[in-house]
Amino acid sequence: MKCPYPGCYRPFPLAVHVCPGCGAAHRDLRPGGFGALRHVCRCGRALATTAVTGRRKLTARCPHCDQSLPRPSAPPGSCTCR
Repeated sequence: MKCPYPGCYRPFPLAVHVCPGCGAAHRDLRPGGFGALRHVCRCGRALATTAVTGRRKLTARCPHCDQSLPRPSAPPGSCTCR
């Protein structure tokens, strides 16, 4: 992934995700030994650790310039329109 903003454009492996409850920044929100599907923020809110469980719904920020990243588009095959 790369930052889309002029003056940054730096690549990064994982965006910083912001807790919707308290605004805390989570720099390493991914599955691990203490949370395969969810991570619990210090405010008590459960945050999804994968795109499948809803991480893409969280606000994401560039870890270098701290600007909000655009939300990713829906995954392929998820459109229900006909």
